[in-house]
Amino acid sequence: MRASVGRWIGYPTSVLVVGATLVLLKLFPQLTTSSIALLLLLAVFFCAWVWQSGPGLLAAVLATLGFNFLFLPPLYTFTIEDPRNVSALVVFLVSGLLIGRLSALSRQRLTLLEAERRDLIALTQLSQGFLADTNRESLLGVAADRLRQALQCEQIAILLADERGDL
Repeated sequence: MRASVGRWIGYPTSVLVVGATLVLLKLFPQLTTSSIALLLLLAVFFCAWVWQSGPGLLAAVLATLGFNFLFLPPLYTFTIEDPRNVSALVVFLVSGLLIGRLSALSRQRLTLLEAERRDLIALTQLSQGFLADTNRESLLGVAADRLRQALQCEQIAILLADERGDL
């Protein structure tokens, strides 16, 4: 439940991040449009990195619309006067979408890598435990303890068969 709340909070927060970035950029009229575009892409990257792809995509679209509305002539309309600005906006949008997607993928892969690292550490500890003990009872005790830790459960039982095959 908590993870889904955290994920959904990214959408309104992305709107706030892009909006705040646009307001701050508007306060500095000496900035060039290329500097403004790069700073907006940085906001998109931040949203995608923190809240994954969906909020990152929303941030990219909002940043593109805000860039067009606030910084490209004619100002305060969505009309594009110069044909070169059409290609600039398309490149900006595609760049924002790609940055958002790639940063979200990067974060997902980092999470998977950390999980694999934890599994590898658990397996390494298990093999070290096996190598450290040589008698059967202590090996089985180490195996049961390590399995209990790896599976995150309270108890593990290893049952052995006797000479007749009974447990």
